[in-house]
Amino acid sequence: MEIKQIAIIGVGLLGGSLALAVKSKLPDVRIVGLDTDADRVKTVMDQGIIDEIGGSIEGTIAKSDVLILASPIASIRQHLKLLSRLKIDKELILFDIGSSKRGIIQDMESLPNNICAIGGHPMTGPMTSGYTEAHPNMFKEKVFVITPSKNSTAQGLLWLENFVELIGSRPVTVNADKHDDIMASISHLPSLISIPFLTMVDRKDDDLYWLLSAGGFKRISSQINDNPAMWKSILYDNRKSIASSLTDLNKEITNLVSRLESDDQKLIEDIFTTAQKAYLEGLE
Repeated sequence: MEIKQIAIIGVGLLGGSLALAVKSKLPDVRIVGLDTDADRVKTVMDQGIIDEIGGSIEGTIAKSDVLILASPIASIRQHLKLLSRLKIDKELILFDIGSSKRGIIQDMESLPNNICAIGGHPMTGPMTSGYTEAHPNMFKEKVFVITPSKNSTAQGLLWLENFVELIGSRPVTVNADKHDDIMASISHLPSLISIPFLTMVDRKDDDLYWLLSAGGFKRISSQINDNPAMWKSILYDNRKSIASSLTDLNKEITNLVSRLESDDQKLIEDIFTTAQKAYLEGLE
């Protein structure tokens, strides 16, 4: 299928990087950007990341073949609800790049059948945010999760898989529930763990804790300032899976406490060795 124009809603770090990747691999495709931040989208166009600033969503869609939702999760869901109320007569491929999928897929399935809606999640992106960090190789050699919805078509899925490979990523299909459960454990929970650490220390009500805090604590706690708007949205949208992962983590913490209280050095060393083995076998 011929793609002449791609519209991207949200031209921050990932949206801007997608635009640059398209320009690198599909130079004849026109990129239209929409963003709630008027200054940002103008700067992005002035820098050549996009070709045009979109006006209304309806007008932009009328001229586009693909629509990418690259804004925060709450905004993605708002746009999907808006699209479900609009009269869209043309065929359109739509995919998002949000980091939780369950709610987004539910919203996608309320869209008209002529919109091929697919969930997406590139497993990339530094902890910083903003178009200034965007670059065309952001997705190179990364996994790109594809989550079909009831509105996905075989042709649309094939196009997205080919597109993902074109920008250097590896497409992996995962359903919404499985995706969100996995992300809660390996992405959302590690990033949100700063919340209990910070509240625990704050409740000590002793400035000496802050004075003596060094590398390890600062590395963990600093994540509370990494794109807080995005993480608040993730915390709410994937709250059930995150709560389940926290329950599992609490079991592991209880086990660790039990071993520490046992005064048995081997039991204490064994739990460290087990975790180290999991890291080396899983990530190295």
